[in-house]
Amino acid sequence: IARAIGREVALSSALDTRLITDLMAEWCLRHGQPVRITLQAETPLEFISGDGRQRLEMSAVDFVRVLAGREPSGSIPISPLLQTKALF
Repeated sequence: IARAIGREVALSSALDTRLITDLMAEWCLRHGQPVRITLQAETPLEFISGDGRQRLEMSAVDFVRVLAGREPSGSIPISPLLQTKALF
């Protein structure tokens, strides 16, 4: 909706943070690879799975868009891990 009306998505609430944290955890379980992912938001979020030898950094909004099968608004890292979709 934000993209359709030309506005940026603003993540700021504890609920937004909790939802994205849950999504990161599910995504890590699905691909099963060690990764350290840092998501930029009002408060940056970091999640480490395994030894974290693969590193990804991107916006939290683009992370959610990519896992939902939508186009990100910015550039995203090239990683086969981002091919792992989340089921909603």
